[in-house]
Amino acid sequence: MIFIAVLTGIVLIVYLVMSLLYLIGLFLPARNNNLSQPFVSVLIAARNEQDHIIRCLESVVNQTYPKDLFEVIVIDDRSTDKTMQLVSEFVRHNLQVKLVHVSDKPEKISGKKNALSMGIKESKGEILLFTDADCRVKDSWVAGMASFFLEDVGAVIGYSEVESKTFFERWQEFDFSALMSATCGITNMGFPLAASGQNLAYRRKAFEDVGGFEEIIERISGDDTLMIQLIRKYTSYRIVFSGHAGTFNTTLPMNTLYEFIQQRARWASNGTIMLRLNPLFFFYLVSIYCLHFLLVAGLTLSVVYVPIMVMTAFIWITKGIVDFAVTFYGAQVFKKKYSLAVFAVWFFLQTPLVLWVGLKGALGYFKWK
Repeated sequence: MIFIAVLTGIVLIVYLVMSLLYLIGLFLPARNNNLSQPFVSVLIAARNEQDHIIRCLESVVNQTYPKDLFEVIVIDDRSTDKTMQLVSEFVRHNLQVKLVHVSDKPEKISGKKNALSMGIKESKGEILLFTDADCRVKDSWVAGMASFFLEDVGAVIGYSEVESKTFFERWQEFDFSALMSATCGITNMGFPLAASGQNLAYRRKAFEDVGGFEEIIERISGDDTLMIQLIRKYTSYRIVFSGHAGTFNTTLPMNTLYEFIQQRARWASNGTIMLRLNPLFFFYLVSIYCLHFLLVAGLTLSVVYVPIMVMTAFIWITKGIVDFAVTFYGAQVFKKKYSLAVFAVWFFLQTPLVLWVGLKGALGYFKWK
């Protein structure tokens, strides 16, 4: 009982401290007063994205940034649908768009990293800017992201939100918004931990300084979060979060719960490598998992031992207050509507979700196209 109480106290304190850092950081936006307008290469890796790629490209080419200062490179990663044909036709009418075709993939190399590596080789931008084929960007996206690259900035993490109509989609939107709020807050505090390839930029020099994707080339995921960790670990560049509304992107939701869990498990699979890249972050991830495990264990043991019931109730209530604070103020910062009903569903589903996807991710039990 003493061991459980001590462990609970430790993980709860870690959770509270990190949540406080998230909250403080949300109100410390990074400066974006770089007026130099560097050349930007927008890179989009696409595999079987015939339903989305043109919608994405139409938003990407329609930018306020000078057309002679950015290029768009689409990497067709061995698509078996009409992705390559659709992009080829689009290129004919948009000369600043270039199509790179990947016909095969070496063994032990992640498909997406292989595709992005080939695209980067064909690019010429000082700034490498990334989004996904199922995303849409604003016409001020390139200009806004480029404006954050002061001389000492090596990477800029952008905000993405899930398009939603149904309650299931609004739940996904809320969950991803919570992740983005935490990412924004902790990055603004000077401790960048994660990022999303849906909206991310980094200097070519920073990419080259860390050896490109070489150290993480075999990881099926992590072209975003792991690259941020490499830049943080091996360079002196700062990493900032773009809170500029003109740089916010939208992405499509997962169609089913199965697809959603597969996506989250893929993201969670990067947790184990953090032991090498960022031991403190790894410790934090483990403590989060322990906290959720203790919440479930506490509920189970509460029926036979009253003191555990009191301790478990205290943890649930404390976590609820903290989670509400972070997600609510995150919504205010990003100017999003806040739903208490969606929060309640998200809050109680978060624990089984974290336990399940964390386990699947650690064991590699997930699928990706």
